[in-house]
Amino acid sequence: MEMCNWSVTLSPRNAVIITRFDPDPHAILVRLHQACTAAGGQASAIPEIKVNCNAMGVTIKTEVLNMPTCVGKDCPGDIAANGELKEIIEAEIAQLLEGEFRNQGMAVT
Repeated sequence: MEMCNWSVTLSPRNAVIITRFDPDPHAILVRLHQACTAAGGQASAIPEIKVNCNAMGVTIKTEVLNMPTCVGKDCPGDIAANGELKEIIEAEIAQLLEGEFRNQGMAVT
């Protein structure tokens, strides 16, 4: 069972990677939601996260749609509404992507 759908669009100078988490009620996301709430957390989803970087002269645009999140019961449940928290998550995703590209021998900014 797939948890998310991927689409990749490539051109000589650009790459666009879109990850859309599956809204299917029978998908793994239901189990993630149940685990989150059972642990006392608040399950939600960030509607859209965008990260752009450059690798070897190619602009790579990454979008993550409907990314599931689980926050503690004392934290604000809607991360997307808090611009500062969303920026922190986007920065973390950017660091992960940069690390993966560097592991493949690519210079990334």
